[in-house]
Order: sequence, then C-alpha cells, then structure tokens
Amino acid sequence: MAEDATRRIQEELRQIAAILEEVIGRESNWNRELYLIPNADFLGKKPFDCRIELDDALVNLDVRWRTLIHEILHSFSEGYNLRDYNQFYGWEEGVVERLQRIVRPQILFRLGIIVAEETFASVEAGHPFNPYIEALERIRQALNAEAEQAFYLQLLKTPIRERHSALLQMGIRMGGARGKRVLAAVSAARSVLERRVR
Repeated sequence: MAEDATRRIQEELRQIAAILEEVIGRESNWNRELYLIPNADFLGKKPFDCRIELDDALVNLDVRWRTLIHEILHSFSEGYNLRDYNQFYGWEEGVVERLQRIVRPQILFRLGIIVAEETFASVEAGHPFNPYIEALERIRQALNAEAEQAFYLQLLKTPIRERHSALLQMGIRMGGARGKRVLAAVSAARSVLERRVR
C-alpha cells in the first residue's frame, strides 16, 4: 500500500517536473527519490541531497498538488544550497511559493486534473510565506513588471544569494524617480525576506 502510494506520487512529481522543464527551460535537479514521512511536522521538504519528502497524510488529498509543485520548483532554483538557503530564506521560499501559485493552474490543466480553487485558497489565505510574497510583489510593482510569471522565473534562475543585489542593480540602472522607488522597495523588502517565519 505504502509502496503503491510512493510510486503514484513519484509519477505525479515526474510529470510536474517534465512540464516545468518546458516552462523554465532547464532541467530539474530532483534525484527522483521520494520519501513519505508518517506524522511529519511539515507538508513537504526538498533536502539538499535533492530528494523530496512528503507528509504521508497528504497522499490522497487534492491539496497535495500545491506542495508537490512547490517542492519540485526548489529543484530548479539556482544556487539552492544549505548556507544560502538559510541566509536568504525568504528570497527562496517567497519566490517558489508565488511561482507555485502562478503555474499551478497551467500544470493541473496539462495533467487533466480538476481541483476546486477553494481547496488551495483556504490553505494559502493564512500561509506563513505570504509576507515574503507581499514584499516581492511590492518590488515587482515598483519595477512595473506586468509579466508576473516572467519576473518570478527570472528570480528563480538567479542564484539565491544574488537575488537582492540583482534587483538593486535593476533599480540603479533605471535611475530617476522610478529607480528610487525600486531601490526603496528592495531595501524595505530585505528585512522581511531575510527573516525566517517558521
């Protein structure tokens, strides 16, 4: 029974990774290992040896899709290592969580999966990573970056430790009042994005 569930979730992760490889234009570094953890104190994890761990209570719940997509997105993140992750926690978790919410409808559509949006909305309304997303959204709005998916994909492809400085450089290059707005948004966001919320 547990082996069947593991194989099924591994296949779901494989399909998600294949779609994201097309969307992102690079390969996932997930090593294809999945561990279902009984009584886990987390929903999902992607440790730095590139396996994925999932709370086994999720395996038959529709809400699992958001966790699977989130964890696989870490496998595409440039500079995903323990030191940088711990130091720039929100710069990674905020980017990955927002991107998960953006690409999830596309992925589920391609997989032929129908899940009511309310299933995810109730979890995401009070999600601990929301302050990170709000800080990143203020930067995106200051940049006037209307293409939300492109903004977060660019951050995902930027090494975690360089995401802050890359956005500062964009503000500096812009100059003028708009550049100042970007610099102010990036500076204000830093205190939020470099603080652990859980």
